[in-house]
Amino acid sequence: MPYKYKLADEKDAEAIGQLHALSWQRHYRGIYPDEYLDKNVLPERLETWQKRFESPNERRLIIKAIDQSEKIIGFACTLLDEDSVYGALVDNLHVLQEYQNQGIGKHLLKLSAKWVLQNREESQIYLFVLVKNSAAKTFYSKLGAQISEAFQHKNPAGNYDQVVRCTWTPMELILNSSTQIL
Repeated sequence: MPYKYKLADEKDAEAIGQLHALSWQRHYRGIYPDEYLDKNVLPERLETWQKRFESPNERRLIIKAIDQSEKIIGFACTLLDEDSVYGALVDNLHVLQEYQNQGIGKHLLKLSAKWVLQNREESQIYLFVLVKNSAAKTFYSKLGAQISEAFQHKNPAGNYDQVVRCTWTPMELILNSSTQIL
């Protein structure tokens, strides 16, 4: 089933916020507090994405994946120059559950890597994964990530979790990718 990949804009803030909240509710249950996931995550994610789109930033790329009906089924948000050593941060990468295992996340990550390479040729690209999120660690490992040792990281719920950093050169992610942003 063919999907399109486009730049997201302010009219996508609500759909992206909802998708983000759904993803956290599904994947972070038992990791983040239930009260946070049940009561706070949706309004917080909606506010977060509204603010991001209200504040344009040339160092930020937000790509959406859409199906034939133009429904947003996934997205990635990448930030250039977030770390002097690791480079560009993939701050978010989420795909609706019913669309997973179809290559959408991989294509979003590769498009992010292409953008990083075009803008910061020497930069690496990285993201953080919760240690307890074994499915995500497996996914990134299959894409060739160099995975760090676990360390403490403060989460939006105000607690600390163990995370790992997954790192690539953009070229490692780009190889064999023909997906384009429309």
